Amino acid sequence: MGNRSTGREVRGVRRTLVHLPGFLVEAEICIPQAHAHALWLLPWVERLLSGTPWDALTRQPPWPEPADPLVVQHLARTLVDLRWAVPSWSGGGVEVHPSLREAFEADGRTGLARRLFDAEVIRGEWWADGLSGTVISRQTAIQFDWDLQRRAKIVLEPSGPPQGLIDGAEPDLLDLIMKLNGVEVAWGARDAAFLGTSLRAGERIDLLFPMFGDELRLLPDELAELEPALLEHSPEIFGEKRSTRSRV
Repeated sequence: MGNRSTGREVRGVRRTLVHLPGFLVEAEICIPQAHAHALWLLPWVERLLSGTPWDALTRQPPWPEPADPLVVQHLARTLVDLRWAVPSWSGGGVEVHPSLREAFEADGRTGLARRLFDAEVIRGEWWADGLSGTVISRQTAIQFDWDLQRRAKIVLEPSGPPQGLIDGAEPDLLDLIMKLNGVEVAWGARDAAFLGTSLRAGERIDLLFPMFGDELRLLPDELAELEPALLEHSPEIFGEKRSTRSRV
């Protein structure tokens, strides 16, 4: 905890410790497995799993009827791009993705449809400040966890109940996905993703961080996203920035 909470010592640069209230935020993000053309591709996958060769499938597709060359070419390319049908370089033709084959063997067309139209649920966790509900990456926030071994010169108080702050902030889904470090599947499916649950305020986790400088104090770069909230609720921690902003 607090491994970067006080920042590195810089000779000749004053360091003012700030205690900022905050809390963890949780939500579930749903990633649909289905492509926009999944309904059209379902009978194609079913034919492949039933033993229809790739060449025969593209010559006489199950949809559309009558076959439209441009549509057939697009659907065939989509199957491969999604890796629902994977080219077999050793034997020619294509092989259906193992997860789709398993679903089909277990429950036929119903199992296949359920797999294609299912959604993966990812549990997301972020950190939000207790002043405005601004959400940042949890991985960023934990670098500045409150360090009980050091006392802050500036101690800020929450401006309202955590859940109320989150409800009022209305974070953007794409922004939330970008701040889910290491969840590549969520980023890849960002255009189709949706919140499975509303954002929920959780455990209180305060931050301790240094403001660098004397008359003009600066935030650590990692916390720059919090500057608007800090300027609005506690502009005095920036020193001269308070008077500079008041003249604008």
